[in-house]
Amino acid sequence: MPRIELPLVNYTALPPPLPKSAVTWGASSKDAIIQLLNEGRSVEEICNTTGNRRTFVKTVAYRFNHPEEFIVSQPVRSVESSRRLNHRSDIVCKGCGTTFSVPNCQRDAIKFCTRECRRTYWDARKVKVQAVPKERVRKKTHTIVCKNCGKQATVLKPTNAFCDQHCYFQFKRNSKKAPTYTHVCRHCNNEFGSWVKNRVYCSAKCRLEHTWKPAFEGQLSRDQKPICRNCHQPFKVGNNQNIYCSWACFKAYPHKTTKRKVIRSREMACVVCAKTFRVFPSHDGRKTCSMACYNKIRRSRHAPPLQAPQASP
Repeated sequence: MPRIELPLVNYTALPPPLPKSAVTWGASSKDAIIQLLNEGRSVEEICNTTGNRRTFVKTVAYRFNHPEEFIVSQPVRSVESSRRLNHRSDIVCKGCGTTFSVPNCQRDAIKFCTRECRRTYWDARKVKVQAVPKERVRKKTHTIVCKNCGKQATVLKPTNAFCDQHCYFQFKRNSKKAPTYTHVCRHCNNEFGSWVKNRVYCSAKCRLEHTWKPAFEGQLSRDQKPICRNCHQPFKVGNNQNIYCSWACFKAYPHKTTKRKVIRSREMACVVCAKTFRVFPSHDGRKTCSMACYNKIRRSRHAPPLQAPQASP
């Protein structure tokens, strides 16, 4: 592998190093950057010294080297420019014709300078409107001959063929076609004609009588009313469970009451202390009168033998 020879550097020809600045790392103010620029430092050195971004340092350096571009002259403002900056505009009053200034946001809404001008303007306008009333425009009418009664009538539309609604329905009723289907009523077994193919009953009365169901026990017809169990008077039934005509009849009726079956207990003698106690049939296996007697039997070795319960005489 050939040997690479590096060129010799003449350190005496290099520029002397800049003196150490008093600005330390983390100084991000513009004054610190300007101080480094006065010392002749480059942008990279300023970024490494202060820790700022390159774009921020470049912006400060450009403004430091070109100060004439950032001097803004503020000329004296006129009245019009000041009003433009204050967002106001001049309008003319519709009532008196004077000029007054209003904010731009209310320029389209305000038309008068004072309330008196507005009232005077609209009062005069009302008088003018009342003085010249508008003519009422009447609708055009047409004369026709009614199809049903044959009389002449005045209508608004030329397409109307009848003088009124009564003639219209009477004409429709008389011009009905003959029924196309013949059926036999399911209730009265009479033949009838209809325009409906699947009709079953000839009238609503037959349909109600055929589909009727008794509302209470013992009802034989639709007109039959139930009889109150207490006062024996017919009344209008409200539902299928009505037996009394009112709450008073329900309370007055002598209802049957069922007596509760009494479960009697019997006497038994304790096997420990011979004391009598009462026991229900569900506790026939009990032999002692209390828990203390039961513990004596359980813990004592010389406990007396258990005896069968003795029934009370």
